[in-house]
Amino acid sequence: MAASIAAITIALLTLSACSREQPADTEAARKAVAALLDVDRAASRKAADRDAAEVMGGLFSSSAALLLDDGRFVSGRKAIVEALRADPADQGARASWTPWGGGLSADGQHGFTFGHQNVQRADGSSRAFKYLAYWKRDPDPDGWRLGAYKRIPAAASEPPHDVATYPPRASPHRADDDAVRALATSMMETDAAFSRDVQSIGLVAAFERHVHTDAIDLGRAGEADVIRGAPAIARFVGEGQQSGSRPLSWRPNSAAIADSGDLGVTFGDMRAGNEGGAEATSTQYFAIWRRDSRDDPWRQVAE
Repeated sequence: MAASIAAITIALLTLSACSREQPADTEAARKAVAALLDVDRAASRKAADRDAAEVMGGLFSSSAALLLDDGRFVSGRKAIVEALRADPADQGARASWTPWGGGLSADGQHGFTFGHQNVQRADGSSRAFKYLAYWKRDPDPDGWRLGAYKRIPAAASEPPHDVATYPPRASPHRADDDAVRALATSMMETDAAFSRDVQSIGLVAAFERHVHTDAIDLGRAGEADVIRGAPAIARFVGEGQQSGSRPLSWRPNSAAIADSGDLGVTFGDMRAGNEGGAEATSTQYFAIWRRDSRDDPWRQVAE
């Protein structure tokens, strides 16, 4: 992992040296994202022949959140390891995964990856998942820790496709503390506005307004691939509403953001159904957001 961290650092130093007018999708930026994907791959190699819960638990920061299948968060390494071992068949399980893509903040301190995971369980059975991970640089020697993670069941066969990368486009300049707090607030306000727009202009139009053109969504449980692109995600969510699912709303309650102000994650509560209705259900969520430049609005890039 140390070699991968060094690669990210070198690539980002090169990126920082570029002028603000240089084309955003630089080779240095692509190399920095590729190095983060290598960190994810290295963790998979460790989990292939060791207790997967221990390996994965060691990746999480002390304040990290794991989103469970039932839509609840568990926080902290100990609770996360316990959750990963909650089913007796998962005790001593081995796991391997392949990142399908990822992105990085302009300052190289936050990033995300998504991909496909296989778990070989102690009883001889196996399970497949699609996952989404939000990473933060940590001052400890390992360098990267997971700040948020979720996975959903997937088809056992992994679909072949090219790795998708989301290089930073914004300036690597780091904002001061007050500016970072203001940007985190604006990201949460955008998330809340997204929910309001679902009610006022309709779900599909709201997704098209607030979701990044290159966004991904983990999509349906049990299906092989993620859903890619704002139009496809809008259609996917719209189909769910047309098939009889209940009105959707959500409210962010916390956030984390890179000091460069171009990548962050919101955490919150989601409700399907009318407030107080007998069929209303509540879950929790996290969503990853991106700005392509200082002048661009926040757009959701992964959920």
